[in-house]
Amino acid sequence: SGDAARARRSFLRAARLYPCCPRPPAALAALLAEAGRHRAALRRYDAARVALARQGDGQDRNLALLVAVGAGRGLLALHDGGGGVEGRRGEGSRPQVLGERAAAARAGFVAERAEGVERWLGAALAAMGGAESEAMDEAEAVRREVGALAGAL
Repeated sequence: SGDAARARRSFLRAARLYPCCPRPPAALAALLAEAGRHRAALRRYDAARVALARQGDGQDRNLALLVAVGAGRGLLALHDGGGGVEGRRGEGSRPQVLGERAAAARAGFVAERAEGVERWLGAALAAMGGAESEAMDEAEAVRREVGALAGAL
């Protein structure tokens, strides 16, 4: 939609103008994930994580948890994207070969990132202390899924 595209442009501009603030890349990542652009969203979640780390002890723990969960969900969505290509015309066809290459690249990307995202989720959960909330429960569930994925790769 036009509003989502305008919002993405605005958050991208804000992230470039104020790189030490984690909120613009986190918001941009959420919009990208909503649009199904999970790899791009993960890059923005990484930028938000780096900005949060620069804040040290003064970081927003709730935002850190939200960013880590978003990254975990994005990684799981990329993994679940499968390797098939709609409109496949048969063995060796161009769509099939390109689809297989894309699936292999996606699988490699997911494998490279899984352990790091699991650690990131664990650190975000640990920073929250013993607080109990739906967000914490969701984060723990995503961490378990990402951990199982990391163990399987």
